Amino acid sequence: MLRQDPKEETPPDSDLFACMQRGIQEELNVPVLSNETRLLGYGIEWDNFAAIFVFATKVAADYERISRNWTQAGDKIEAIAIDCLPANPAAIATALGEPGWNPSEFARTWRGGDSISRASWHGTARGRLSSFLRHIQRK
Repeated sequence: MLRQDPKEETPPDSDLFACMQRGIQEELNVPVLSNETRLLGYGIEWDNFAAIFVFATKVAADYERISRNWTQAGDKIEAIAIDCLPANPAAIATALGEPGWNPSEFARTWRGGDSISRASWHGTARGRLSSFLRHIQRK
């Protein structure tokens, strides 16, 4: 967190990148390749006046390891489910063209074994995919 922790349990992060790396470690339990991180964009949530920063980063793990490690992460309940898509424009554009999230065969919940059904897009998830799509189209 970039703000001061009132309980002083977590030291403040030195910058946005350190905050993102700590978040991935705490929420997914996988190591970040810090030299492979890019800030893609940012936004403001006016309802609660919070800033959102969207990063693309590589981690030293494949999806199977990420989904396995996530169930053991200290802050695993930050997300209720994870899924994966091929990192190519066609796959991401197809997913974004759907009216809601259509879980793939790789979708997982941190509880494991839960059934996952189609759901409305979470605004932040849709924004992250849109930002990543623009990023890979510029390459």
